[in-house]
Amino acid sequence: MRVLSLHVEWLFCILHLGKRVENRTWEPPPKFIGKRIALHGTQRIPNAADLEAMFETARAAGWEILPHPLYEPGWVFQHGRGERPVIMQPEDLLALRGRLAALAVIRGHSTDRTGPWRAPGLVHWDLGDLRPIPGPILLKGAQRLWRLPQALLPELVKL
Repeated sequence: MRVLSLHVEWLFCILHLGKRVENRTWEPPPKFIGKRIALHGTQRIPNAADLEAMFETARAAGWEILPHPLYEPGWVFQHGRGERPVIMQPEDLLALRGRLAALAVIRGHSTDRTGPWRAPGLVHWDLGDLRPIPGPILLKGAQRLWRLPQALLPELVKL
């Protein structure tokens, strides 16, 4: 199985806000279309500009973002479709750093479709069949699509 490392703010959006697109400068190799991959959070700590880009994109996807009344800093994401609110604190992002967090299938890719999660000028990987991994697994990441250590495969195949 292959693994794709993502910045943690976008991994959070995939896990909790319905983002099913990953934007890259390169196309997924054809042999991985229709295949399941693991999603991994990078070690990079998001800064204020990263969070603002995430918030702006989430707003474009229909999420209202409010300051959390009890946690400072903390945010409540509410969607007009009546979905359950999502609470996010900085610790939630940090908890994804260096961890396998989900499995997904690469359904295809495009460059011409539009939408709030699709960054202009990039290749949009369409993700489906998202399956969160209970208790994210700590693992050193790598660039591009990298191989999952063989010892972890039996544990993830059950999901």
